[in-house]
Amino acid sequence: MTKTECPRLLIVDDDPSILRLVEMVLKKSFGSVLTIECVSNAQEAIARINSGDVELLVTDLEMPEVSGLELLRRAKKQKPCTQVLLLTGSTDSASLLDALEMGACDYLVKPVDLQMLEQLVGEAMQRLARWKQALRETWAKKRITERVQLQSRKIKTPSAGTHHFDSSCPSGIPE
Repeated sequence: MTKTECPRLLIVDDDPSILRLVEMVLKKSFGSVLTIECVSNAQEAIARINSGDVELLVTDLEMPEVSGLELLRRAKKQKPCTQVLLLTGSTDSASLLDALEMGACDYLVKPVDLQMLEQLVGEAMQRLARWKQALRETWAKKRITERVQLQSRKIKTPSAGTHHFDSSCPSGIPE
């Protein structure tokens, strides 16, 4: 798998030390199978998400300007199978419930347990791979169905020079 074919992971946190730590750990574990980008600015994060390339998102829940919930919403709108993992300083049940309802795959409370972070990103990658495979299969089936329907229409639609069979003629010989 070339680097351009790797799923893209975007890490977003307004705290530079957490951003560097998460990046270091995830690059060490997944750098050969993920393209990893980091941003500390919400507007940069929105631009990356809007590009349509982000398939995994690890984001702080509480940031100035734009919340992690807003990034989650935008990521899911752009690409519904995007896997989103939230990092949070608190376990405010309302925010976590909102995140769950919006499609977050999991969350971690700061200070981040780095082994758990690796485990959750690994699980998110597996979930993403399953979604992508299911979507490929669904689209392949849809294309086959559309081709069959198109061929069926061509057969049913008489073209110039086509012989029509009279069903009242017992031999089925063309008129």
